[in-house]
Amino acid sequence: MILTTSNVSGNVDLAFVDRADIKQYIGPPGPAAIYTILLSCIVELCRVRLLTGSTEDVMKYRVVAALQKVSSYSTTTSSSSTLYHISNKCQGLSGRTLRKLPFLAHSRAGFRTTPTITEFLIALDSAVDKQLLDRDHLDRNHLQKQQPLNGG
Repeated sequence: MILTTSNVSGNVDLAFVDRADIKQYIGPPGPAAIYTILLSCIVELCRVRLLTGSTEDVMKYRVVAALQKVSSYSTTTSSSSTLYHISNKCQGLSGRTLRKLPFLAHSRAGFRTTPTITEFLIALDSAVDKQLLDRDHLDRNHLQKQQPLNGG
């Protein structure tokens, strides 16, 4: 049995792929998985006391998603709602990137004291925006390098 992964699946040798009996594409995590990954990182940061507060009031993804569909949305905690919106922004990011984002958020924010979960979520939201902006710039630069020069 051979198991492989690639983040450049379009460049995998077709002869190699053709020899595989079972091929399974697993894309980036969906919204529920993203929410769960980010929440698990926040739980760990609280456990090691890099964040203050309790994650017990942060709702599970299914509950928050269901409440988003109801007009009386005020029952959702602020942290749950913020994390839900951050998770939606993260769609398309790899699991590896999602696990790095909380670390980047904490280090870039330069907190002088141990932040609350609410303060950290603001930093996480900013880190996600930066990650998406950097990815867009890299994608644009990559496309420009692939396009032939006009008149040349």
